[in-house]
This record gives sequence, structure tokens and C-alpha cells, in this order.
Amino acid sequence: MNNVVICGIGLIGGSIAKGLSKDNFNVYVIDSNHGSKNNAIRNKHAHEAMRSVEEVKKLEDGIFIFATPPKTTLEILKKNEWLLGSKFSVTDVTSVKTELIKYLKGFDAENFIFSHPISGSHLSGFENSSENLFVGKTTIISSLGSSKFHLDRIQNLWGSLNSNVVELDYENHDKLFSLTSHLPHFVAYSLMKVLHDNNIDISTYAGGGLKEFIRLSQSSPEMWGDIFQSNAYLDKHIDELIEKLIELKELSSSKDSSTLKKYLSQF
Repeated sequence: MNNVVICGIGLIGGSIAKGLSKDNFNVYVIDSNHGSKNNAIRNKHAHEAMRSVEEVKKLEDGIFIFATPPKTTLEILKKNEWLLGSKFSVTDVTSVKTELIKYLKGFDAENFIFSHPISGSHLSGFENSSENLFVGKTTIISSLGSSKFHLDRIQNLWGSLNSNVVELDYENHDKLFSLTSHLPHFVAYSLMKVLHDNNIDISTYAGGGLKEFIRLSQSSPEMWGDIFQSNAYLDKHIDELIEKLIELKELSSSKDSSTLKKYLSQF
């Protein structure tokens, strides 16, 4: 029986628990939300609820998953550095790795593998988790010099959840997802603020395109606040976006319709 400890059972952590509990895993959960932990135990999505990371030592071996926001993950890891020298294969699920990478470079952290399941939602919490959340979705994994044993273990973990595993150089991770995920969310929050300040009734006047921005802006403020402040590439990409907005604004204000149409047609 494989031991898996999940620290944080919101949408992602809860979905991992539900998915793995159907297979040959002993699932242990840690969360400050007692309702979520009790729900997981009552519905047999977890074998046992633990009170702290320190309590995990009794298991001696297994997989430890940080399913918490970026800053929380780093805070907990700093208080439990023993994990980095243990027999546990340790991974996270955050979409931004910058600060984790800086911290882990100070250790011989061969048992830590970065994971990023691309299967999130604007919904959050254990109540919205699903055992099928990762099915057919991509999970990115990156190594900071991890041993093959621990890397294989984490690959097999995501394989057990029927996710498609793709390896990515850790140095490229945050730059890539700053552009493909974090910047779009930043735009969504900014646009919603403009609509709010103009007293727009979005429930009545939102078209199909706007509804996707609304969905993105309903994501977890705690998580996305952490991401915006943690991705070292985001400021640069925001500046690039501002330049393109100004460029398009100037084209729209000009009488040169052919240049404007050419600009709009290039995508």
C-alpha cells in the first residue's frame, strides 16, 4: 500500500485525494479546514486526517504533496525542512515556482519534484473537487536535480490520476505560464475593475467573450494574489501588454483602416 500525504485539500488537493482513494493508496490529509477533513474521512476519500506535517514522520516513507498556495507552500516547507532529507518523494502543485526554486537551491533536494497540473478552475474548495479532475489533462513536472527514483514516483502518481505527464525545464516554467496563464488572469481582474468602476450590469449585458473574463476573475483571490506577487516574469509581460494596448489604441484612433485590419488579421 502506497502512502500519500496531501497538505491542503481544496480543489486540487481534494481532487487528488478522491482520485487516489479509488486506487491502491493510503491517503492522509492535512488541512486547517476541519469540515473538509471530516468530509474526506466520512466519504472515504482519505484514510486518516493528520494535525500537522510533523505527524507525517510516523509513516517514514511515501509521497508528500503540497496542495497549498505558493507562499503557504514555502512557509510550511521552511518549517519542515526534514522533508527534504527524508525518504518521501515531495512535490507541489503551484503554477509559479520562482521562490521555491530559490529556496531549494540551498539544499540537496533530490527528493523534490515540481508539479503543475493544468486542470484548475475558477471554483475552489474541497466541495468542488472531483476524482476525474485530472483525467486527460496535462501535468507539467520539472526537476531541480531529482533522483530517478523520486522522479519516477511522481510521474507514476500523476499517471494513476490519468493525467498526461510532460517534463519541462524548471527555468522555463514561470516564464511560460506567466504568458499563458498568469497574464490572462491579470487582464481579467483589470477588466472587471474597469466594468465595476463604470457601473456596468454584467449579468444583463455580458456577451460570450466577457463571460470567460468573468469566470477567470472569480478565481481564488488568495491563490492569485500569491501568484501575481511571486512570478518574477509577470511585471515584464504586463509592460509588454501595455505597449501592445497603446499600439492598438493608436491604430484604432487613426484613419489607416488597412493597417488596423492587417494588425487584427495576423492572429
